[in-house]
Amino acid sequence: MLNEPIPAASENVVQIRQRHDVALYQDDIRLVEGFVRFVEFVLKLGNSVIVIATTSHRAAILQKLRETLDVDAAIEEGRYVERDIINDTLSAFQVGNLNAAVRFRRSAADLFEEAAKAAQRERRRVAVCRECAPKPIEEANAKAVISQEDVFEEIAKSYNVDLLCGYILSAFPRKDRTLMIRRIRAAHSGVWQG
Repeated sequence: MLNEPIPAASENVVQIRQRHDVALYQDDIRLVEGFVRFVEFVLKLGNSVIVIATTSHRAAILQKLRETLDVDAAIEEGRYVERDIINDTLSAFQVGNLNAAVRFRRSAADLFEEAAKAAQRERRRVAVCRECAPKPIEEANAKAVISQEDVFEEIAKSYNVDLLCGYILSAFPRKDRTLMIRRIRAAHSGVWQG
């Protein structure tokens, strides 16, 4: 989504395919910078964006966005929406918590529908950038991380939502880092290094 050229205007309708990309960041600063670039791009197109991250990362993203655009107007219009990664999404993916996962699917669908209504373009689009591993990923929790990817992909396809999943490399345990990163890269349509 970020590096694709904008098609020239024509009489034909251009069908934009849904994206599910992953960005692997060296540290917190680069994650914030990458999410800010992503959000700026989406908002400048008149689309809606949902940021799912930790409290500190959301605050840093918002602060940087306010330096370059009127993000407060986008918030008021419902085109910029924030959710907390720990309280709003991770708890739904604990082993054996099927009811929470079902509720998560429904609330995500509702969130995507509301964000789409707020988009200013004729062909409304919603993009989500989400921090995927706010805490170190233990081997036992690797399955939950992949499960999140699958659920987000399923919901995103249903609503034609573009996803940018951000991981900080230090979240991966050294022992299994290569294997886990390989599995995560395989679950995405594009890979970004940040």
